[in-house]
Amino acid sequence: PPDADESLQLGDRWYVGGVSLLSLAVIAWGLLRIGQTEPEVIELLAPSDLSLAVLPFEVCAEAPGDRPLADELTEEVRNHLAERSTLKVIMRTSTEHLAAFDLPPKVIAGHLNVQYLLSAVVCRSDGALVVTAELHDSDDYIKLQESYQQGVNNFGQIDSPVASQVADGVAGELGVAFDPVTEIPVNSLAWEQALLSRHLARSDDIEAALEATDRALEFQPDFPEALAWRALNTIRRIRRDEMIERPDKTFELAEAALNEVNRQIKFGANNAQTQFVAGFINHKLGHWTEMLISGPAPEHEKQELCELQSRSRERFLQAEKHFRTVRTLNPSFTGSGGWNIYSHLADTLEHLGLERRNEALEIYEAGFDIEPWGQKFNASLAQRRAAYGRYREAMELLDRFRQLPDVPIGIWSARRVIVLSNAHFDEHCEGQLWIRQN
Repeated sequence: PPDADESLQLGDRWYVGGVSLLSLAVIAWGLLRIGQTEPEVIELLAPSDLSLAVLPFEVCAEAPGDRPLADELTEEVRNHLAERSTLKVIMRTSTEHLAAFDLPPKVIAGHLNVQYLLSAVVCRSDGALVVTAELHDSDDYIKLQESYQQGVNNFGQIDSPVASQVADGVAGELGVAFDPVTEIPVNSLAWEQALLSRHLARSDDIEAALEATDRALEFQPDFPEALAWRALNTIRRIRRDEMIERPDKTFELAEAALNEVNRQIKFGANNAQTQFVAGFINHKLGHWTEMLISGPAPEHEKQELCELQSRSRERFLQAEKHFRTVRTLNPSFTGSGGWNIYSHLADTLEHLGLERRNEALEIYEAGFDIEPWGQKFNASLAQRRAAYGRYREAMELLDRFRQLPDVPIGIWSARRVIVLSNAHFDEHCEGQLWIRQN
């Protein structure tokens, strides 16, 4: 009743005290369990829905020579999945970096902040290419296990690309809608040589990559991807001193390569890879023109200087257009030299003037979600954050790599640059202490 004494009786006090002690015991037990948990698991991020990482595909033990093919098939499947706008797909460099440490799948999924992991084994059966794929969720339960065989018709053309089959199977399992794509028939030998060319180019063996591209074009002279990659590697082969010594020949070669790529785009090869090559060549032409302006050549007349500056700007604007198209078609596209499409686009924007620097940083920040462990990307993003005075954020970004078994030298180099340029750290002796320790 309202007029009763509301103070606690002795028995009630003992009851409340007992409940409190029990609660503290439960909390203490929970903290103890957390302390016994592996460090990698504590720092895992909450997985996002419809997010996926494609682990490097393995090869059958009896076919070690198919390693380059398996590497590029991994990229083919990743690209097909990334082109579906409802899927977040982690980039190649981040996934390969973590996979190299042989971490448990659950830990890899946590570091990459994904719900699903796709792995596969590439084999040949009676000459036919077979990919056996497994899709695991972040708790390592198998969601899909299926084998796909590449279909080749009587003319030696691929009529059912195995990468498309794998991507369609995974997307279907995840309930992701997609529109069937009509693929242009391609000679199977030309296709394998084109993939080999791409693999060699990633390893910076440009001469061998060009040879593989030429072999692909012998099997199919009108193969769009081979033509685009030949144009790309032709440009990548040109050295800086060659451009300075023979600019007319260099520009003529680049223009011819660009015309070929634009022709491929015009006649239907409007994919992320071809658009990237067009953007890359335009970017190179813009950069080379800048070098002519500031190089050791005699001073230019004012009118000529203005024309060169205008020409350089136009090239960078064209590069921006193509790189933005690549990002729309495939947000997880990895370009040349381990740089991704966000790096290429941001660098292009920075070439277009100081007023575009904020936009360039925004592009870098947007790419971090799908490139969380790429060495070059993280180092560049950290240095850009530091340039805006965001030193703490820059250092925290790089210090995340301490979680991994091995820290890339590029990360420590970037950290050293930021420490040496940051007066705030020196005020607390943190910078000098870190340099001595590392």
